[in-house]
Amino acid sequence: MKKLTTFIIASAVFEIIALVLIGKQASHWILDAIVALVLLYLAVMALAGWRKQVKIDLPQVQKGRIVKKRHWRMF
Repeated sequence: MKKLTTFIIASAVFEIIALVLIGKQASHWILDAIVALVLLYLAVMALAGWRKQVKIDLPQVQKGRIVKKRHWRMF
């Protein structure tokens, strides 16, 4: 999955470079869409990392009441 993500980001960067070098007005909306998708991807990855970090940093809470076991002797 990581290789696929790296490939997609690299292809988007090369696409942006190609569209900038062409300099046509029609390619600007494609360029804006690619930049928006990359920013959205980075925002989702940042949110996922933040949620994972928050989940790890939370202290473990014991639910309910802790009751000591009493050992009774039958005889």
